Amino acid sequence: MSSAGTTCGCGAEPREPIACTLDRQGQLERTNEFASIFVHLEQTEPTHWGFRWHFRPVPGLEPRLRELARREHECCRFFEFQIRQEGDLLLWETRTEERARPVLEEFMRLPDLLKRATEPDTMKQAMRAAGLTFASDVEPSGQ
Repeated sequence: MSSAGTTCGCGAEPREPIACTLDRQGQLERTNEFASIFVHLEQTEPTHWGFRWHFRPVPGLEPRLRELARREHECCRFFEFQIRQEGDLLLWETRTEERARPVLEEFMRLPDLLKRATEPDTMKQAMRAAGLTFASDVEPSGQ
């Protein structure tokens, strides 16, 4: 595992839409991916700029976290993620600009939400209430 604090190459761009571009199937797959990594979650730590998820460094988890963070940034570009090792833990740090703060706070609660319900609609409802728009909810034009 690397000890350097490297980003996943996914810094938030100024004024990105507060939107998720995953389709319904992609949302289901992503929900399952997050549920599978959260079995290794030790703690969630709110910070003044966002939050950190602390993971036990099990074999193969660091590249999974990096790849998941990269793909999560592709669909939710308003988030900035960093994966790094600190001591005996892997840290997933998440930040965003102030206007997306309510969505960040719901994303921080994702591990607890997925313990209660693994349906993407449960997650979507909470994120939607915080201000996230889902591209999959928009009717295709011309229909």
